[in-house]
Amino acid sequence: MLTLISITVSMLAVIGSLYANKYLQTDILPLRWISDSNKFLAVTTAVCSFMWFKELNIKYNPLINTIGACTFGILLIHSNSDTMRHFLWTDIFNNVGQFNSDTLFLHAILSVTIVFTICAVIDYIRIRALERPLFHYIDKILQRHQIK
Repeated sequence: MLTLISITVSMLAVIGSLYANKYLQTDILPLRWISDSNKFLAVTTAVCSFMWFKELNIKYNPLINTIGACTFGILLIHSNSDTMRHFLWTDIFNNVGQFNSDTLFLHAILSVTIVFTICAVIDYIRIRALERPLFHYIDKILQRHQIK
């Protein structure tokens, strides 16, 4: 319930900003309430969403767990630097150029899906090629030096 309320409040803040700009002649940036991960409404929505998903009782699914293991890597790959964000969203996908396009909705869904999938594959390869062998090696060292 809190997740729905926080999403609704966020949407109303954007709509209210647009309304104020049009009818009250203000100059409020519509997405200023949610555009950064440090904004109050963005943090509130994130925390409420996390709490909602934490309480979901989902049975074990290897695909979901594999994708879930890659999500932090996906975040780090695609949004860790302004250079990467500019490369992806401006140079590759030209999001600003799609703003008034008839295919904006399709472009938004496909570009995010493509970035998510490619980053997930990269992180999955990293896990299989680097993380697992490294942790296996570290486990052997720790087992050898364990006090008996």
